[in-house]
Amino acid sequence: MSNPGVIFLTKYQRDSFYFAVEDNIGEAIHIHYADLYINKRIDLTTQDFFNLASDIEKILDEILDGRAKVADFDPIFLSNLGYDHLINIDHVTTDSVMLEDLMVDDYLPNGKKLVRPMTEARLGKAFKDDHSENDEHYQLNYFLPTGKISNNRERIIQNFERINENGGFSETDYVWLHEDTNFIRDGHHRAMSLYTVKGNVRVPVKRLWFRKNNFVEYSPSVEEKVNNLVNSVESTHSRITELHRHVYPFIDERHRYLEQKMDEEANTVSNRVSEIQNSIEATHTQLKSEIESAHEEMNNIGIEITKLIENKEYSKAAVLLEYLDKLIEKNRKNVY
Repeated sequence: MSNPGVIFLTKYQRDSFYFAVEDNIGEAIHIHYADLYINKRIDLTTQDFFNLASDIEKILDEILDGRAKVADFDPIFLSNLGYDHLINIDHVTTDSVMLEDLMVDDYLPNGKKLVRPMTEARLGKAFKDDHSENDEHYQLNYFLPTGKISNNRERIIQNFERINENGGFSETDYVWLHEDTNFIRDGHHRAMSLYTVKGNVRVPVKRLWFRKNNFVEYSPSVEEKVNNLVNSVESTHSRITELHRHVYPFIDERHRYLEQKMDEEANTVSNRVSEIQNSIEATHTQLKSEIESAHEEMNNIGIEITKLIENKEYSKAAVLLEYLDKLIEKNRKNVY
């Protein structure tokens, strides 16, 4: 039978990697997995799916070997830790830190990564209604009761409302740190919510300590290497885009200045060309007039010489002929 609807229980896609769990109502639970090389779908009943989730949690608990429990971790934080960090956890400790001493990563417009106090970074600004940086930040979010994945602002509201209603952290709320640093690995939203509700108070933290000896090194797959390369290219492209954003206005201004100068030079040249053309046309008109006048004079002289020869006045004809020769030579020089 055809299923009347599909509900995404989880979905993650980045580059060529795709993972999703769908509840196909009236049919089955579908698990989709795809990367550069494979595209698989697993069909499970609801009970099969619960059994699989339980088995995976047991396997991860065995990997942790009593040093921590999967149930202690936020699901997204657990996925971000990945296999290489989980298998190398040595032990976990608990203490507390003043909220204003917690640090987070932040990014400049040029893509450069900084470490800043939590209260001065993107979430600190977002909790003061400046959402410009946080709205652009890429992160995985949770599902809302409506079945829709929350956006970055809704993620803030989800955490703040819960912390505010509880009057602070519950017994299972922690901020997760690595070893002796105060850099937040998980719990940024919770910590900022608590800071907004109670100010600079001490917050419970869990610290993950990793093996210093016998470290099990994870070897990335070809897929991960390709994804890392793609991410590097995307990061470089972002930096180039930001550079263009600053450089293009200068280039445009320089381009407009050069266009203006070229137009001015073109107008000067055009005016000079017009002057030369007008001079040539005037000279041509003058020469044409002089040639026509000389042609008429020479024609009249030719007629007069013909009459003198007919009347046998050869000496006068010779004088006019000599004058005609000089006149022809003069006009030849004027033309050339």
